[in-house]
Amino acid sequence: MNPVDNYFLNLNEPERSLLLLLRDLILKTDENITLGWAFQMPFFYYKKKMFCYIRIEKKSGMPYLAFAKGKFMQHPHLESGDRKLFKILYLNTQEDLDNNLVKNLLHEAISYY
Repeated sequence: MNPVDNYFLNLNEPERSLLLLLRDLILKTDENITLGWAFQMPFFYYKKKMFCYIRIEKKSGMPYLAFAKGKFMQHPHLESGDRKLFKILYLNTQEDLDNNLVKNLLHEAISYY
């Protein structure tokens, strides 16, 4: 089994379902987005350049989506924290994923490539 599949398989619910849904949403956004494995997590590339990744924060246990070109993105739902380049969107496992918000952020991120 490849590391990406293993990553998702080892997640607990409801995080697994949320991140699998997010994975599919990201991959369907643009044919130039591919999924790989980098830095011990699923990493998405746009035209072979770092695009975004999904992860569960160790301290809080909250899943999030991080954008490589986040420093250029100005959106009230994105946070930079201690990061210089990436901005993240925290995801709530107790709520339905806001597909429109995620799609809009993905399209904005694509515009910087």
